[in-house]
Amino acid sequence: MRHRSILLLVLLAPVGAACGSPGTAQGNHSAEVAADSATASALARFRTGLPKPSALEGGAASVSSLIERYMDALAAHDTAALVSMHLTDAEFAWLYYPESPYTRRPYRQDPDVVWSLLRLNSEKGIARALRLYGGVEAGFLGSTCGESPLLQGRNRLWQNCRPMVRPSSGDGAVAMRLFGSILERDGRFKFLSYTNDL
Repeated sequence: MRHRSILLLVLLAPVGAACGSPGTAQGNHSAEVAADSATASALARFRTGLPKPSALEGGAASVSSLIERYMDALAAHDTAALVSMHLTDAEFAWLYYPESPYTRRPYRQDPDVVWSLLRLNSEKGIARALRLYGGVEAGFLGSTCGESPLLQGRNRLWQNCRPMVRPSSGDGAVAMRLFGSILERDGRFKFLSYTNDL
């Protein structure tokens, strides 16, 4: 109920502005301060018991090497390797979330909600990938990504990355979306999400 009340304050603030009612600017500021405070409190609770990493642990030194490791792990049905390449809850709490759009309007959401959705979608995505391609040599030929990453503070998000896979017929190559965004921070790369089109 507390989070719902805060959300209502944020949503109703622009309505007052459109009406030009007195004290609108002050009301908007107060609502934003309250929302910021609630977000900070939610993040503090989420971080309880989580170690503070100084950098992304494990991962890879480039987008291409991370994707190659992913394809190798998929072919080997190596779930431990796949888990090690994905963002941890501590890395999410200390390195990703504070600089993400989810800390401010209009995308503000508590960290536990964002993390739960990321984890759920990643679990579904990797389960599908393993079911279809686990233990299968897919004929990996490289990968392509969007032209430039999305900048979020010290974080860079590489999106629309697709491994190039040779089909079993051996003819040509097919670009497949087998995972979601890749997070780059200080020269290290890990998967933010394993969401895919499978």
